[in-house]
Amino acid sequence: MDRITSFGADSLESALGDNRVFTENISSLYQKKEIKMGFDQYHEPPEELSQEMRTFARMITSLIEEAEAIGWYEQRMSLEKDKEAKAIMANAQKEEFKHFGMNLEFLLRRNKNWRTELQSILFTTGDIVKQGEAAEKKVD
Repeated sequence: MDRITSFGADSLESALGDNRVFTENISSLYQKKEIKMGFDQYHEPPEELSQEMRTFARMITSLIEEAEAIGWYEQRMSLEKDKEAKAIMANAQKEEFKHFGMNLEFLLRRNKNWRTELQSILFTTGDIVKQGEAAEKKVD
C-alpha cells in the first residue's frame, strides 16, 4: 500500500482542508501587507535597496542555484545505473550549465573589474593560482 492510501482518504482530506485554510490566511495577510515575505538573497531590507541591487541579488542567487543543480545532477549521474535515466540527467545538467554561464555573463557585463579579473583566469593554461593572483593585481 502506498503512503497516500495508507494515510486514509478522510485524514488526507482533513489535512488538505486545514492546509488550504492556512494558505488562504497567509495569502490574505500578505496581500494586506500585514506580513512580508522574506527572501534569503537579501541581507538588508529589500525596500531600501535599489532596483539594480535587487536584480544583482537575484542574479547571484540564481548563479548559486544553478551551480548547486549542476552538482546535484553530477551526484545523481555518478550513482544512476539506468543508461536512459542517466542520459536524461546529463541533458538536464547541460541546461543548468548553460543557465550558470548566462547568469555569470550577465553579472560580468555589469562589473568591469570582475570581467577583467576573470579574463586572466578563465580559458587559459598554466598555474591557475598564479594567474588568479596576477589578475587580482590588475584590478587593485
